[in-house]
Amino acid sequence: MRVAHGLDGQLLAGPFLSVPDPFEQTSKLQPILLVGQATREDWFLSRFKTNRGKPIHKRVEERLNTTREFLMDPKYNQYKKTDFWRFWKNLKERTGAPVIWTNLAKIGVKTGKIPYKFQSEQKDLALKTLEAEIEQYKPALVVFVTGPFLRLEIIRPFFGMDEDCFNKETKCCSRKQISNSPALLWTFHPRSIRKEMICAWLDKANALYKAAL
Repeated sequence: MRVAHGLDGQLLAGPFLSVPDPFEQTSKLQPILLVGQATREDWFLSRFKTNRGKPIHKRVEERLNTTREFLMDPKYNQYKKTDFWRFWKNLKERTGAPVIWTNLAKIGVKTGKIPYKFQSEQKDLALKTLEAEIEQYKPALVVFVTGPFLRLEIIRPFFGMDEDCFNKETKCCSRKQISNSPALLWTFHPRSIRKEMICAWLDKANALYKAAL
């Protein structure tokens, strides 16, 4: 793939594409876009490889179907016992909104955490896909549970978020909805974060979402 130029193809996982919340297809509420860091493991790389040589729309369709299946098929529930997926579930319950899952990095690595080199190599792709997702889904709120992941390269310059908006007590940054731009919330990744802090983030997300409707 051209997007993988400069990256070590032996380490890369299959590309990820987001889909609308498949559990809330009839909801008329504006969604929340929940942004993580990157996929874990190989993200169905073998499926992606079997579509080599096919038209691009077929390859995109396979990636969308893969994400949809991962979200809906109970056989993947074992992978949804992490702090991220608990946050996703709690965010849906707290706000009552459809919550769309996406990641800043659309290409992860097969093992371990994605190195900074690989994050930086795809920062342009991350920015363009994030812009496209906001345009397509029109979320009332974008929640970044990404911590330092591409924060300087993407989040701060794109949204104008800086240290002045950082709440030391709840350790998050937020911005209310501005014109046609969604409300924003940035937090650390929920992994190993104490319950009281997670609750504070969910309360803030709920307040921002309700104010934006």
